[in-house]
Amino acid sequence: MPLLKTIPNVLSTSVNRVVKGKPRPTWNYKFHIGFNLFKSMLTATFDRPIEEVQLISNSTKISPPPDISINENLELSDNYRAIAQIHLEKFLDKYDDVLDPKWKDTNGQELIGEWVYYNNLPKKHPVVLLLHGGYFCMGGTKMIRSFSIEIAKLCKAKVFGVDYRLSPQHQFPAALCDVIAAYLYLISPGEDAGFEPIDPKRIVIMGESAGGGLAMAMTLFLRDAGLPLPCGIVGWSPWVDLTHSMPSSLDPNLIGLDLLCPMTMYRPKPRVSSPAWVQYQEDSQKLADQIKEKKPSIIGDESFQRDEQIQIYCNNEALAIPYVSPLLAESLGNMPPMLLQVGEVERIHDEVVLFGHKATQPHKFKVPQYSTSNFDESPFQKPTSVILEVYDDMPHGWQRFPSAEQAQISFHRTCNFIKYVSLVENDLSTEKSLFKGTRINSKGEERPLEQYDLDVLNWDKVGIVPDLTDHTNTKFDI
Repeated sequence: MPLLKTIPNVLSTSVNRVVKGKPRPTWNYKFHIGFNLFKSMLTATFDRPIEEVQLISNSTKISPPPDISINENLELSDNYRAIAQIHLEKFLDKYDDVLDPKWKDTNGQELIGEWVYYNNLPKKHPVVLLLHGGYFCMGGTKMIRSFSIEIAKLCKAKVFGVDYRLSPQHQFPAALCDVIAAYLYLISPGEDAGFEPIDPKRIVIMGESAGGGLAMAMTLFLRDAGLPLPCGIVGWSPWVDLTHSMPSSLDPNLIGLDLLCPMTMYRPKPRVSSPAWVQYQEDSQKLADQIKEKKPSIIGDESFQRDEQIQIYCNNEALAIPYVSPLLAESLGNMPPMLLQVGEVERIHDEVVLFGHKATQPHKFKVPQYSTSNFDESPFQKPTSVILEVYDDMPHGWQRFPSAEQAQISFHRTCNFIKYVSLVENDLSTEKSLFKGTRINSKGEERPLEQYDLDVLNWDKVGIVPDLTDHTNTKFDI
């Protein structure tokens, strides 16, 4: 952002701090300025055509420090996508009537990956498959390169990222297909890959925001398909409920405190039309008309039935597919050990908290009822080991702001988890399950979860799209 354009934002933030005080107790001046500047930039992003948004969001290159190397622009063979597609088709055939068949068409887009690794790797080291966020419609490996570098350095690891296909041009499950293909590339590489097959017991799948939700969805699919599972999963504020059904998604008390606007208006909608957007609208409407005509019997709720599409990632009738909204899966049992981190003032706070509890207590949290009625017949009833961390005062994406003490705390705790599940023989991988839910303060100190965190466990409208009547004019609040 040009320096002159930042001046009004800096001045208004400074005045507001004097008049109103700090928005949250641990928001120092640098963090507050950085937060508002980033939020302004995010809001302005959708003043451009979606194609331009996608290009800009993955164009900034960060040079690595001396102890880190990067191998970028790797073209993965189409074979990996083809194998992933075969696996997906077996499990998604029952949803065919609500999916855009164009997801199988790559339009000539290669699957591009990037390695970021610590130069002096120990013989035994973790491998992290890191999935970027960006609402499924923007971002890429370059956007999260700073994350990859920090994780590679702290964990003495290799980090692999992939530029999966983006919506609205590529609808679900195109992105899921691509990240599964990337995983297959790691565990079963071709002769020209330049490395030996990587043992899944050394691989941690990690993602932030939409990428965190994709990491959970991908691991759910690997479990269901009987494919080798990674040794662990990390979700930084994973977006796991695309119905926006949880209370925090609309909480008016969070206005001005989170990067995300109230979730019912979070469907990224560019203010400038473009060929890709026009094509998406035509395809989406065509699919919606076909669904109305066929009236397929798909698990979901009547609240999904509305004229406007809630997401640009899939049509409304697909929202309850577990690989779209992992929170709505029949069971989250039998998953690898997972670390979930979320900020106190995030709009997706509630879904992450409930997700962690549902994973570790699948017999107790059979929600929503419409997708868990056959839970007793599920082969996945073993509790999943979960570490759930709620960071005091933190908004969505706080790890992007180095001036927040909690950012480095998050990195260090993440890397401790990655090293533990990938390098140490531990109880997390045995029949014994573990749940640890903690609040983390700005000093890295732990304390029990608060009542604010636990209230959501009694929420009875999971997976039900909220009434949008009172929120149709909501915009980003700066």
